[in-house]
Amino acid sequence: MGGLWETVSFILRCAAIQTPTSAGINNGSFVLLVLAPLWINAFAYMVLARLVYVFMPDKTLVRIKGQRLGMYFVILDITSFVIQLVGAITSLGKDTSRKTNGLHVYTAGVAIQQALILAFLVLVVVFQRRLNRESRSADAGRAVKLLYVLYASLLLITIRIIFRIIEFSAGVGSTLSKNISTHEAYMYCFDALPMFLALLTFHLWHPGKVLVGPESEFPKRTKAEKREIEEEMK
Repeated sequence: MGGLWETVSFILRCAAIQTPTSAGINNGSFVLLVLAPLWINAFAYMVLARLVYVFMPDKTLVRIKGQRLGMYFVILDITSFVIQLVGAITSLGKDTSRKTNGLHVYTAGVAIQQALILAFLVLVVVFQRRLNRESRSADAGRAVKLLYVLYASLLLITIRIIFRIIEFSAGVGSTLSKNISTHEAYMYCFDALPMFLALLTFHLWHPGKVLVGPESEFPKRTKAEKREIEEEMK
């Protein structure tokens, strides 16, 4: 989904060359571009959750079940998504004050996204140490390679996040903001390229090479488990 959003964004960007005055096309391209990385984040979260379920003897990490670990991070990722969406849409207005407020909201959402990534990286390190110490699976070595893919993809997303924070925190109309918005090389080097490489890393070592067979699937939750989760969310 992240790759699809990025692709559609650039298709709209190409269309905007033919109709540079069309605000709808430009705005659509912008929103898809700035939100697409969140899908890659969510994918990485679910990969670790599945790895915990398959390779940890107790199927937990820091006392959290693999299924719930993925669910918690995805919910937080969705929260970040909503904040960034609100900020991105608000920033599309022509009013300078409204645009500035929108970019501040978006930047806050991006900061939350980065905080989640840092917390997630701590969990990946904890998982790797436990994997080396406790796992008896013959596929543990393949799982470690997949962890390196997670490290690489999250590093690339972090590069992109830092770029966006620098761009938007400078403020509307600032010299830095104008310089970035009028030179597309910055966007291609620090946004599009990192996202392309993040997607590429998952294709070079796809999780399907490690998470194979029915044992790699989360079991279906019982009605009692679903009620328990709903109560926790309240």
